[in-house]
Amino acid sequence: MGSSIPPMRDKLWQMKTNFKHMKNFIYILFLLLVLTRCDTIDLVEDENLPVATPVDFYSTMEMEILQEINLYRNNKGLPSFEMNKIIYNEALKHTEYMIEKGIISHDNFTDRASRLMKNPGGSSAAENVAYGYIDAKAVVSGWINSDGHRNNIEGNYNLTGIAAVSDKNGSYYFTQIFLYKP
Repeated sequence: MGSSIPPMRDKLWQMKTNFKHMKNFIYILFLLLVLTRCDTIDLVEDENLPVATPVDFYSTMEMEILQEINLYRNNKGLPSFEMNKIIYNEALKHTEYMIEKGIISHDNFTDRASRLMKNPGGSSAAENVAYGYIDAKAVVSGWINSDGHRNNIEGNYNLTGIAAVSDKNGSYYFTQIFLYKP
């Protein structure tokens, strides 16, 4: 008598194996989506709160990034972005978070966007992040050469916040948040 798996047990084993493969596939798909996209969100909410005006505490690198991006937008016939202190603070907090974790990410972007929809107010938001570029021209060039990042830069946004912070080894992490305030 040969040994065989009873039919019901065989079906359960096949279902369990198929579930493991499906679970791995979904996990890999999720990782690919998270690691290869730039986040955007469209919300309809505007509390008509005042826009903060630029102040002199932005770093030279941050202002050079703004200048490079506005030059690129102007060459495309698009209006310049206005730096916003509230958006900048959200970008700065996220940049410090990435340094603490040692990775670039869009973690908690929905939370940042929701806060910005309330103050300074807006209807859509997007975010670009980067790591390791040595200067403003390099990071902006990297973003422009990426479809998702370039779409955010060319998008229908009018306010921005840009944070460029170096870690303890001198490597820069970058976050740029875009907001449209009607």
